[in-house]
Amino acid sequence: MRQTFLTRAPGFPRISDAVAQTGSLRFRWVHREASPKGDSTAAKEHKRRRLSPKDLAPRKLVLYADKSIVVLDKPNGLVSQPSPTNSDADQTSVAFKNIESALSLPEPLRTVHRLDKPTTGTFLLARTAAVARELSLQFARRDTVRKTYLALVCGDASAFPRKRGVIESTWDIADGRVSVAPWKDAEGQDPNASTKKAVTEYQLVATSAVAPLSLVRLGLVTGYKAQIRAQLAQVLGAPILSDTTFGTSKHVKEVQRALGDFKITPCLYLHSSRISFTRYRPTGPRKEFRFGIGAPLPQAFRAVCDAAEISLDRDDLDGGVWVDGVKVRGSDAVKPEEMVPAQSRDLAVRGQAQAQVEATLPEDTIEQLGGVWYGRI
Repeated sequence: MRQTFLTRAPGFPRISDAVAQTGSLRFRWVHREASPKGDSTAAKEHKRRRLSPKDLAPRKLVLYADKSIVVLDKPNGLVSQPSPTNSDADQTSVAFKNIESALSLPEPLRTVHRLDKPTTGTFLLARTAAVARELSLQFARRDTVRKTYLALVCGDASAFPRKRGVIESTWDIADGRVSVAPWKDAEGQDPNASTKKAVTEYQLVATSAVAPLSLVRLGLVTGYKAQIRAQLAQVLGAPILSDTTFGTSKHVKEVQRALGDFKITPCLYLHSSRISFTRYRPTGPRKEFRFGIGAPLPQAFRAVCDAAEISLDRDDLDGGVWVDGVKVRGSDAVKPEEMVPAQSRDLAVRGQAQAQVEATLPEDTIEQLGGVWYGRI
């Protein structure tokens, strides 16, 4: 494996102490914010969690950086948008400033999507206004961005009608509240103009043999606030573990009782596992490619899975970077000498000499981007 896996990209100082490297369900429902339930002390602490300066250190937050983007491993408690006044009292502003300083960025970081405050994981930032505009357009179109989440939910396999499926719901948003709205029926009658359709794909990955707990992989097709949390709780009847808004203390107590002496950390067990989108190589004949990046699972999430005897995939555990589906950074990354040029098969089919077209290796793509992986290797 080449040392480029551990070296910094041009213009990027090393971050101190960082390691450089189907079915369908349709339903109607109403979402009303509820006060925390369950043990009041744990629930309130969960709601008002404030991060320490150590939590906001760049070496804790930055997963990956290149010439166009910075990707964070967002902790529970960090909001997605910095304060409009950019005050130092705002923790997100402090975190962004720290990263901008550590990476010597000439411009402020820009957000292009959001994660709920208690959700952990992959969080994408743009380095320039032009990149922010391009990525925001992709998020708005929803046809090129793929957002994948992992969740630990209270319930066994019986909560899921099948191993893979789609949850569809209508949302009617008025005055900041989500309520039931007419569904577009088979006769083609249109719902009210304010009605929004929320769609989430799901896969039941594993179910614990010792506790009423399941691991679910979720793909956001639409991306409304608290969409995954509400749909899991109110359609499947399987709220996310320790969700103080959509779940109840009863769910957590059932899991806790089954796990015995193991103590469940009071945090939302919803993780932005991976995000992928379209990018373009600076040079070469095949400029468009698929870029994916994943964040490692938090320790609390891993610990519950271990106690519940739920096996985890290595890529989900450690995260990484993918180019056109080939893992190029992180644990078990494909070595550069083992990579196959993306165009080799196309060239053979067309009968063209390989010398006529330069085939781009995934490793070459990362080097062109000036990419550095700061996560696990």
